[in-house]
Amino acid sequence: MVIEIIPKLPEKVSVWFNVLFYISIGLLISAILSYFLLDYFQRNTNQVLKEIKTSLLVSRTPKEQELERSIVQYQRKIDDFVLIFNQHQTNSDFFTFLEEITHPNVVFSQFNLTKPSLLLSGTAENFVVLGQQLLIFQKNSKISKTNLSTISLGKEGEVEFTFTLSLSPEIFEFK
Repeated sequence: MVIEIIPKLPEKVSVWFNVLFYISIGLLISAILSYFLLDYFQRNTNQVLKEIKTSLLVSRTPKEQELERSIVQYQRKIDDFVLIFNQHQTNSDFFTFLEEITHPNVVFSQFNLTKPSLLLSGTAENFVVLGQQLLIFQKNSKISKTNLSTISLGKEGEVEFTFTLSLSPEIFEFK
């Protein structure tokens, strides 16, 4: 070991080092103060919230409380319905299919569906519209057989009719 007789000057610390040191100390102190300040605000807000809830509970009349219970029951029913509805699968596109093949001037008033047969009763503006509806049915590939079983003239001049359609099984497939 060598003993040094001539003292050396201490190494100078960079100015940036001192600046960064004091900035980091300041950030540490501000983080600690922020923690306690936010904790104080949170406790204060929770206390105010409890007071507001208490004042709301006290100020309600029995009628309002009964109404709130009723609303909660309806909300539960709606939530249950939404759960069931979201799990429901579309059975088939039958009604979409029926809507697509219906003439705009034809109104179906009654139908009876017994797979694969469909009995449709309704009214049309006139015989031309009824004939067009018959052609629409006959040209559709999902309808294998079309039978116009009854036809009569209504009270207001419209044509009343009954169709019996034999439908393809693909209409009833689950999607």
